This record gives sequence, C-alpha cells and structure tokens, in this order.
Amino acid sequence: MSDELAGSYLDVIGGENEWFGVAGCWTVVQPGGPDAVDIDRVVRRLGGDPAGLVTRAPSRAWEVETGGDELVFLVQTGPAVSMIEVGGHQGTRDVVLSRLSEAATVHSACWNVLGKRYLAYAAHGEVVTYLHSHFPDRLTGADPAALDEDLRNLLTLGEVIRNGASDDLADGDDWLAEMLAVIDRRTGVRLSPDQLDEQHPSIVLRPLPDEGR
Repeated sequence: MSDELAGSYLDVIGGENEWFGVAGCWTVVQPGGPDAVDIDRVVRRLGGDPAGLVTRAPSRAWEVETGGDELVFLVQTGPAVSMIEVGGHQGTRDVVLSRLSEAATVHSACWNVLGKRYLAYAAHGEVVTYLHSHFPDRLTGADPAALDEDLRNLLTLGEVIRNGASDDLADGDDWLAEMLAVIDRRTGVRLSPDQLDEQHPSIVLRPLPDEGR
C-alpha cells in the first residue's frame, strides 16, 4: 500500500463494506468550465428523467427491483457529481464516458466478481486513458500516457503482485484501493465508508445503447 490515502480506501471496499468490494463502480464528473455539474444534468446525460430520482442508501441497493436496468446513486460534492454503482459497470462504458465528459472531465473505477478492474479518464467527449488491470502495460485511449505519473504507484503494485504469489494483477484489495486513491488525488473528491450507508438521490436507468467494454 503506497500511502495513508490508499490505505483508507480499504475501509470502503472491505470489512463491513465487503459487499461493495465484490463488484461496483465509482465515477466522478467534474465541470470542464465555469459551470458546475449537477445531478439532474448527469441523469439526463445518462438518458434518464430527474423526476424519477428516489432517495436511497447504496447499502440497501439489493432491495431495489431494477427489472434488468441499472441503479445508480448520485452525490453532489461542490461543483462535481459522484456516481456510485453497486454491482453495476456503466462507468466503464465508452458511450457513458463520452456523454458524461461533454464539457467535463470524468474519472471512473469499476470492478467485478471476475476480479477485473478498470480505470478510465475521459474529457470533452472522448476517452483519454483506459486501464485494464489484467493488461497494465496496454493502456488505451486518445492519450494512453496522460496519467502515467498518477499511475506510478498502481503499476508498481501490479509488478509486485505479478512477481509474487500470483500472476493475476487483479488479485488483492490493494490494487482496487490504489485505483480509488488515484481518482481521489486527481479530483479532490472523496468516497468514504459513510457514504455507502447515507441516503442519496438514486435512479433506475435503462443502459444507453451501444456495446460497452
């Protein structure tokens, strides 16, 4: 673990919140100009109607009947909006990253039950950098090297895991905690364990068309 910040994210994905560490997604949308990003705008860009927002806690996500659609929780933090998905992966999809990053920047980390982890950075309508934990040396996007300095700790950890007891870079919560810390450092937005139990605006959305990653 590289530092105290990354270590703090083990509390977000472990312990009482182990359910969140199994599969989820955290996406931070920040304005690319003087205007703040708000929850209604994010919902509309995801193809939804803000009138459908309902206050819920992420820790109770399993109680919501989605009918096969996607449940997202939205948190306003200053001029930025965070999107929390429990078991979802919309934040990894190109179409979602492109829409959310219109006149904005987006950082997203997603993970699933298969041990795959993804980190994405998008700006002004395009995916700039995309990292798959199984292939850390094959970053993709319009500028794969854009986050090189920010990813230094993450990729170093990947090499430790690769050369240690496992050859699977997705093993271990340390990798995921480092991913979340990268987003925190770059955006100044924090995902805390308390947010998973707090009430937030949420909405069930039909996924945007087009195949994602």
